[in-house]
Amino acid sequence: MKKVLSVLLTVILVCSIGVIGVQAAEYDPDRTAWCLIYKNNPYSDTKVVYGTDKYFGGRNTYESEQALHIGAMYYTSDSGYVYNKAYVMPANTALYSTHTTKFNSAKYWKTRIKPVQGSSGCVGSGFIWYT
Repeated sequence: MKKVLSVLLTVILVCSIGVIGVQAAEYDPDRTAWCLIYKNNPYSDTKVVYGTDKYFGGRNTYESEQALHIGAMYYTSDSGYVYNKAYVMPANTALYSTHTTKFNSAKYWKTRIKPVQGSSGCVGSGFIWYT
């Protein structure tokens, strides 16, 4: 029963973010990378996408025991992946399509979600759009 409930909540979570994204003018579901985090995961990343700028966001569900850290990261040859913009989402909140900094040259990007404290306790999702 617990597995079925978990799968059902995941489907609802992903669908709710899809509804959030429809509000943005440039949203294209075929050009969105997703990541999901469950209570026993220390973090989750989307796949890597390429471009000068991106839109990202996510949701921390009511099941979470703590706040969820979400951030858009880009790759630099000096430091690896570094945060461009990052936010903290309390349980049962969402971050809607947030625009990253626009660079003159294209970069590799991903969204990372992780619990604010420790390495577990959150149920949520994140996304990044290929703009």
